[in-house]
Amino acid sequence: MRVLSILALILAGMSAAAVCIRMLVLAWRSGELPELLMGTALASLMFLAIPLSGIGRSPTLLGTPLGDGLLAAGLLFLGLGISLLSAFTCRVFRPRSLWALMLVMLQAWGSGVVWHGFMGASQGTTMEEILGNTRPWALAFVALLFATAAWTALEAGLHRAQLRRRQRLGLADPVVINRMTLWMGSGIALCVLLGAILIAIDQGIAPLRSLPFILAIGVGATAVGGCWGLAFFPPPAYLRWIGGRTPAEVDAMRPASLQ
Repeated sequence: MRVLSILALILAGMSAAAVCIRMLVLAWRSGELPELLMGTALASLMFLAIPLSGIGRSPTLLGTPLGDGLLAAGLLFLGLGISLLSAFTCRVFRPRSLWALMLVMLQAWGSGVVWHGFMGASQGTTMEEILGNTRPWALAFVALLFATAAWTALEAGLHRAQLRRRQRLGLADPVVINRMTLWMGSGIALCVLLGAILIAIDQGIAPLRSLPFILAIGVGATAVGGCWGLAFFPPPAYLRWIGGRTPAEVDAMRPASLQ
């Protein structure tokens, strides 16, 4: 079961990496802001935050200036990635909302506060001591990402409900509605995964050493990877099944983004 959960996490990571590359290419070609925000957010999280912070906390670099510097950089990119995801949600779903913009700014400020607190508490001679000192700040980081995923899922769900009402009048595309469903589903699944990690950190448990957390993380990661794969790289047969389209129509409208 543990191996399956690890494989699910790898699948989700591969899906995120593929979406990241796709969004950055689209942003370069079109110059559109949503694709740029999503691409840079995933790049910050997947290619910078996780590797740098992981290397910085490796046993050979623990407590060294190089290790502390890598950890600081990794957590800085973690906060940046979270902030960019919030900015993506604001730009796509609430582009003219002042409260949404203020929420993004508040979240970015919160990420900075948590980063400063984490680095200030990241002192000690053993991993156990450091983990104990930084646990509240680690919880805060995961909670910020959880809130970002929950906001995205909520906005996608509300937008999906609006599109369903328009569909009854023939004014909404079923493929776009399905994309909103998948985006909402990926947000919910990410909340399940992050919720399990939050509880594990709070209880001082290694998430992949306890069966309930293994199941929650495995299911959440599998759902995230599957939803992102179908949303951004849908097979033609899947699009035809959703929208009742011919192969030529499917080839003409393969999605460039969530919109």
